[in-house]
Amino acid sequence: MEWIEVFVATSQMGLEPVEGVLYQCGLNGLMIHDEADFAEFLENPNREWDYVADELVEEKQEQTTGITFFLRDNLYGREQLSQIKSALQSVKETEKELDLGSLEVTMKNVAEEDWANNWKKYFKPFPVGDKIMIKPLGKNCLPRQIKLS
Repeated sequence: MEWIEVFVATSQMGLEPVEGVLYQCGLNGLMIHDEADFAEFLENPNREWDYVADELVEEKQEQTTGITFFLRDNLYGREQLSQIKSALQSVKETEKELDLGSLEVTMKNVAEEDWANNWKKYFKPFPVGDKIMIKPLGKNCLPRQIKLS
């Protein structure tokens, strides 16, 4: 199945009102992107992370504030997208005193993936000392007890 990844650009002040509009349109799986949250994360000297990948820092620093969600790429999904765009336009016209940002909607197609199993390709066997090998289980493998001497 194909999906449409939709991003609605907004301001930090506009996150809550836009989130409310999306919930009213029947969406309940939203990814909130707030540039201020990530900036605060990087500036906090007491954070509990040992390492943050440079690629993640670059990606997050270039990301604008907004909300991402997914719709099925079918007739129902396209109708829902049309409803969402109309609702966003309506809130922009009625809430002129709020800085909602651009409310620009960008989309891209995303192919269905096996999310439940794709993570496994990144886990490879690795040795721990001279006598122990950590090996992720495959689909048809059962765990074995190993006797250490």
